Amino acid sequence: MNHSQPMLQFMEPAMLELKVTNVSRQPVLVPTEMLEGDEVTLVIKRGDRPARLWRPFATACHEQTLRALAPGDSMYAPLFAGAGRGGWLIAEPGRYRVQACLHLHDGEDVVSAPLELRVAPPAGYDEEMLAQDLFSTDVARVLAFDGSRELGRANDALREVVAKAPKRAVSTHARVALGLPLRRAGKVLRGSRAKPKIDAVPPHPDDARDLLADALLAQQDSAAATLGHVEYREYVETFAGWLALEGEVKSAKEAMNKACATLEKRKVRPDVLGKMQAFGDALGKRGGTDRSTRRKKQ
Repeated sequence: MNHSQPMLQFMEPAMLELKVTNVSRQPVLVPTEMLEGDEVTLVIKRGDRPARLWRPFATACHEQTLRALAPGDSMYAPLFAGAGRGGWLIAEPGRYRVQACLHLHDGEDVVSAPLELRVAPPAGYDEEMLAQDLFSTDVARVLAFDGSRELGRANDALREVVAKAPKRAVSTHARVALGLPLRRAGKVLRGSRAKPKIDAVPPHPDDARDLLADALLAQQDSAAATLGHVEYREYVETFAGWLALEGEVKSAKEAMNKACATLEKRKVRPDVLGKMQAFGDALGKRGGTDRSTRRKKQ
């Protein structure tokens, strides 16, 4: 976790980061998408209750490509461990144990040390009421896929979180999920099975700009903590690339500069900061880039 302590606020989605390091003295060939597919098994246990297997909402299929992992180098991948096809796994207040197993292509299994984390109690009655709508499978899906143009009740629950708990960590996740689909036009499948139809949905750039700026730039340090460093970087690059496409190159570069400064304070690796700076410098040179986020949360 990218928190100073392994503690989550009540309703805060559990965003974790997987990290695998080559501890040998020789380079090792590993699949590029090793941490994002069926190679990872995650088990979550709350207190004395039986352990539960985390199952992602979707699993990406990739043509396997290999990369050389040098001695001492690491690979990272973000993971929304809070919920999956089995519902919410990290939600109620209490203590949890999370453990991962990586299945290597040579047949060896590598098991992580257990992560002990705690979910704090609700801050009051209002949070208990919000949680009744938040902890649904549809809301988990919207968070996992960075938003939905449908699933109206889930979007309403996230809007209520933003309105009634704007300073809580969960609101950062809610603003991202609400804002990302509004950047550009889209299409939705509607109608019945007998008469399906596809409707065009217009963009709402002003709303998208406000939601994403509030989520990513209003309180950068807390946003980087709750989203995780990998996620935070990808979201800011997506936001900045979209701003540049909209002709707001100055705002796009300011967003990247703020994000770089935030992650530098949080001691992110210099090579990562260098890539972010290069991305920011390139904004506007070719009209910008709308870098869609990888669905880490699956």
